[in-house]
Amino acid sequence: LLSRQSIDGNTSFFATWFHPGDQISVHANARIGEQDRHLAIIVHLARDWDAAWGGDLVFLDRSTPHHVHPTFNTATIFRVKGGKRFHFVTPVIAAAPRHAKRLALSGWFT
Repeated sequence: LLSRQSIDGNTSFFATWFHPGDQISVHANARIGEQDRHLAIIVHLARDWDAAWGGDLVFLDRSTPHHVHPTFNTATIFRVKGGKRFHFVTPVIAAAPRHAKRLALSGWFT
């Protein structure tokens, strides 16, 4: 197991498409209703995404923020149980080309 814990609850997944100006503010993903979330996963589906266009996943649990660039066909999996894994997505800049799509499939395991 990646998390070294049993994950036998529900899963929840959704797709995202970030347009210029879109971002996600700082959050921790620890709970949904009465249920604790254990792991979050983001499958990056943005082909040929340029880091200059923004849309980075940024973790704040270190002394220096850690940026994860949305690289096509990669996954970011991280523990969220306990609510201490604060993160956000930087804004996609207005100058990002119209053909560029910052796509991802995201979800949680409970």
